[in-house]
Amino acid sequence: MIRTALIGLGKMGLSHLAMVRTCPQVQLEGVCDPSAIVLDALRKYTDIPTYKDYRKLLTERRLDAVVVATPSRFHGEIVRLSLENGIHVF
Repeated sequence: MIRTALIGLGKMGLSHLAMVRTCPQVQLEGVCDPSAIVLDALRKYTDIPTYKDYRKLLTERRLDAVVVATPSRFHGEIVRLSLENGIHVF
């Protein structure tokens, strides 16, 4: 099982979420987005753990991989922190 998280739930993030959830080898450990509205809707219809702060997600969950679906300007810091924690990045 590949323990995975998704950061960013905009247009691309929601698309990646749908794809990740169809993979039987992937266990979705959490999702992160700064939008309370988006996270509230996700919590209402799923049991996926949600986070507003990606730092907390990356350090609290035991992850093998992370999908970064944020705007490009945020990728650098997220990727750096992920790699520092031994997490593969897509």
